[in-house]
Amino acid sequence: MNSEELDRTFDAGEDVLAYFDLSTLKRPGLEPQGVEVSFPQ
Repeated sequence: MNSEELDRTFDAGEDVLAYFDLSTLKRPGLEPQGVEVSFPQ
């Protein structure tokens, strides 16, 4: 399936997740970070 066919399939409301390998999915720039929170007593 090329990108144009994928776009048409998605635009038609069909499920396109079967065409992706979700085990290798990465979201650059959204790595987990530690956060320190202080609450008043």
